Amino acid sequence: MILLTPEKHSALKSILISVADDEWIMGHRGSEWLAEAPDLEDDLALSSTSQDEMGHARLLYRLIEELGGPSPDHQVYARPVDDWYPARLVTLARQDWAEWVTRRYFYEVFDAIRRHALISIPFPSLAYALQSIEREEAYHIRYIEAQMTNLAYGGQVAHDYLAHGIAVDWAFIPSLFSWGTAEETWQILQCPALDPRSLQQAFEASIQKQFATWDLAWPGPLGSIDGNGRSAAKNPDLAQIRAELRAVRQIAPDSHW
Repeated sequence: MILLTPEKHSALKSILISVADDEWIMGHRGSEWLAEAPDLEDDLALSSTSQDEMGHARLLYRLIEELGGPSPDHQVYARPVDDWYPARLVTLARQDWAEWVTRRYFYEVFDAIRRHALISIPFPSLAYALQSIEREEAYHIRYIEAQMTNLAYGGQVAHDYLAHGIAVDWAFIPSLFSWGTAEETWQILQCPALDPRSLQQAFEASIQKQFATWDLAWPGPLGSIDGNGRSAAKNPDLAQIRAELRAVRQIAPDSHW
């Protein structure tokens, strides 16, 4: 492991917590659709991708442990709700299938941009983890783009559901670009690609191209980036997710993740 200054050490942990929390919650929310997806193929894909996301979170929580943080078990089951930093978009309560598809699409596009930025941080353990994650994420983006295409070209009703899902999620997208309570972390790590404004610009450029392909109306400018967009106070659904995780833990308190 390379030597990090104390300041960079703390900044890297802050960034990894946000990334890991996003992955874990996306996996958790995806699992809520098991046996309720439109068909068996989607059920199987959801099972696979949800497990992948939770596995990615575990890899990242272990990096946090390597940097002196608590164990992955503690991160998921014992951490106070105020110490979680997932984006508001990923914590939204389950709605309809089209909204889940749009949410997942927006997240996968953003996550790919974020991973590309993270690879520039000179931390070998992180680079190795990202290489492992990338192999699985390549399937995730192909799958969800195919789902978007199915809805976009599935007739007027499907197209309307897709447009509604986009409208529901649009206001929450800026929460993805926030780094929670550590907005200056990208500067400390000397990683300008992690600047929230750079992340947003890359995201908008990517989805604008795809929206044109799908003949989807552009919803308008994204809202401003809220530096507290990942705080528990801005995440009313987070407490319910934490309660579910703790309830599962209480069933088998001596088990390990």
